Amino acid sequence: MIVTDEEDLTAEVGRLTASKGVRLIFDPVAGPYIEPLSECLSEEGTLIIYGGLANQPGPFPRQLAIRKNLTLRGYNFFPLLGEPVRFGRAFDYIFERVRNGRFDMPIAHRFPLTSVAEAHTRLEENRHIGKIILEP
Repeated sequence: MIVTDEEDLTAEVGRLTASKGVRLIFDPVAGPYIEPLSECLSEEGTLIIYGGLANQPGPFPRQLAIRKNLTLRGYNFFPLLGEPVRFGRAFDYIFERVRNGRFDMPIAHRFPLTSVAEAHTRLEENRHIGKIILEP
């Protein structure tokens, strides 16, 4: 895990990949992070933006996209909800991998259901890394 408040994202990705970059990035934040994430992509890498947590404009990295032949695309999960067969396959695929530990989801905080307001406040602060869980 790279903590962007403490580490240089592009330098650390370069170190971890021997300066090759990564083929695929899923980005729920967007905004000003689009350019540094694009720098982390390998030649012909893909950046999939599926959220806008930054709530700021995301400048298109034109020079990087051209130089590296990058693909930048958006993804919207909601149309999948209207396709029961595809949704079922996607759910089964994800659930199986979560259950057997192949998809590791870090948990930032756990709250009892009676503390839903506190959990929501923590979520709105947007300073956590990982999931915020409400437990019965």
